[in-house]
Amino acid sequence: MNLKKADWSKIVLLLATSLFCFLILEFTARFQLANNGHNLGYSEFGNKFDMYGWSTPENTSINTTILDHGNVTRSIMINYYLYGFKRWGNPGSSNPKILVLGDSYTEMDFVSNGEEWYSYLTDYFDDAELFVYGAGGYGTFQEYLILDSYIDKITPDIIIWQFCYNDLSNNLFELESAGFVATRSVSFKPYLVDGKISYRVPRMLWRFRKRSALFSFLLNLYDDYIEEPIWKRYKYKNLGNLYEKYLNDSLEKTIEIFRLAEDRAEGVPIYMFDSCSGDDVDLIICAETNLTCIHGLYDYVYNQHLNSAEAYVPGDGHWNLAGNKFAGNYLTDYFEMHRIEEQIEGRTDKNGSWI
Repeated sequence: MNLKKADWSKIVLLLATSLFCFLILEFTARFQLANNGHNLGYSEFGNKFDMYGWSTPENTSINTTILDHGNVTRSIMINYYLYGFKRWGNPGSSNPKILVLGDSYTEMDFVSNGEEWYSYLTDYFDDAELFVYGAGGYGTFQEYLILDSYIDKITPDIIIWQFCYNDLSNNLFELESAGFVATRSVSFKPYLVDGKISYRVPRMLWRFRKRSALFSFLLNLYDDYIEEPIWKRYKYKNLGNLYEKYLNDSLEKTIEIFRLAEDRAEGVPIYMFDSCSGDDVDLIICAETNLTCIHGLYDYVYNQHLNSAEAYVPGDGHWNLAGNKFAGNYLTDYFEMHRIEEQIEGRTDKNGSWI
């Protein structure tokens, strides 16, 4: 059956109207998502793009009250400085400079500035300049990008890298997307894929989400609808199987990222510790790289907790005031035992440059 000219006009009009409506909805979705702080994975049409996925606020102070232990609450003040760092020392100083990188255990929004675990490092490095960046939900690759962005500004003498076992899933897209409800990550973030940066959201149909804010919005509604039932199934049945299935791949990816960090650090020693697990993953990583493991910190803090020291925030795995002190003292004792400050002084010339 042949279509009349009038019929073709109606079809063209319908298509044009549909396209116009889609574009209106698309622009509206991009505007709304961008204003609500979502990283849409692209920078067109004025949407804010964050190369790290998300960042801590710059030059910001937050007053809040937290439950520290038992029924004890504390009022705390959290300060973020230049570039969102929790500490930003003097880059031009001739004193030892320590760069600390990590995730939420380093951002540490359960205690005030000056009470975090890295604050205790100055008990040993009494004249050190501290530079500290941590962000909740970060994986090792995001932390590497922070290193890559600021190491030339800071020129640190040592790097301390706080690692968490869940970084294994954060670092591998296949694992994080398979168990997306366990990570609750909804923003586009950078992954290391085939040696290059790839921005993806660890959820289904991520390519559609990346190309269309409208599709992203609709799929996010779908995620919210199914999230709780799937979360329960993964939590109690399948999450362990996912880790077992992807463990080798995620471990290899993490080692690859740390090797990039080594190359970027150009000989500056990197010390790493696991804040979340007492297994040997950190030892495996250090055996495959030139990183130095500070093993046993998790077990030490956890044992203090078992001895009624209450080292963790109630209902949360992060350290409270006491837990930060235990972790900080453990690290300080390690550096003092291994005389790290003398090694730093012995490897720099009079201008503080590495020999």
